[in-house]
Amino acid sequence: MGLNSAGITVVVATALLCACCSQTAAPPPAPAPEAPAAPAPSTPAPSAPMAMQMAMAPAAVPGTAPTAFDTEAPVGAKATCPVTKNGLTVAADTPKSQYQGKWYYFCCPACKPQFDANPEKFVGK
Repeated sequence: MGLNSAGITVVVATALLCACCSQTAAPPPAPAPEAPAAPAPSTPAPSAPMAMQMAMAPAAVPGTAPTAFDTEAPVGAKATCPVTKNGLTVAADTPKSQYQGKWYYFCCPACKPQFDANPEKFVGK
């Protein structure tokens, strides 16, 4: 931890890596400051890479999010990547595939081609 130029405590977190492709995932949330010195400035909407990182955030309770959906999952839905079993939150640009009438969502772009090449390897695991 340290102080930035405005005197606000800053927490530096290490990034999490996707096990299959080493893409950076969103770090866990930092603890809330005890008493902020000044109101935080408004932040712009996340960029596309940031949206992907946010989509790779762990599901609320590991192992409870579905791997397959009967219809396309809405943005914000919790899912489990069928390749890595990582939890994720579906974003508009989350990689996805349809197989045997079900929708599958992936924690990173590298998992989709692995699934598409041999979906039977990952379905029903």
